[in-house]
Amino acid sequence: MGTHRSIHISLSVLGFIFAFFLCLLLLPTTQQASPQTQTQRQPNDPTPNQQQTTERKRKDSYTHRIPPEIQVKLKNLQSDDWAKDLEIEIKNVSNKPIYFFHIYLHLPELRIDGYGVAFTLQAGDKRFPNQREVAGADDVPVIKAGETVIFKIPDKQNENLTKRLAEQGTPFIVTEVMFDLTTVCFGDGTGYMGSKPYSHKKER
Repeated sequence: MGTHRSIHISLSVLGFIFAFFLCLLLLPTTQQASPQTQTQRQPNDPTPNQQQTTERKRKDSYTHRIPPEIQVKLKNLQSDDWAKDLEIEIKNVSNKPIYFFHIYLHLPELRIDGYGVAFTLQAGDKRFPNQREVAGADDVPVIKAGETVIFKIPDKQNENLTKRLAEQGTPFIVTEVMFDLTTVCFGDGTGYMGSKPYSHKKER
């Protein structure tokens, strides 16, 4: 029977340096809110509140197929403070524990000096992306078999992005969050790189 727990993910030093460098490069898009003019509203026109709700509506998308051993849900995506409230729910429906994963949350509408913008999250020992690395007795899985875990965007990444956008005078407007599960390691020499499985499991 599956279990459920919630944790706030911490970046490794490497992940933090990458996220901080990415946020320092932030260059906002030129998209700005259209200036409002004093016009008479027709009966069927949306109210200002309805217009704001429409602008805030966000969708999630996926860069490639999610491995069948994993189920993913993005929750609270319609929240006003979505980057803080977002919950990335990952369920391990396989019979093997997960010892490492790496995720990008791409924001395709934002660009920085021509580069894309993304939040990055990872959990587990960073030696496991070496595909021949096998978990030992002292290794603790990130997500046990049958378990559901909720992860959050690290506060520091959210703060850096918000600050940089404010410095540029660009509102933090996002209508799409693209989920990219780049690496999953089961700790037995098997896993996924993107949607492609790999196996270096030794036969006995």
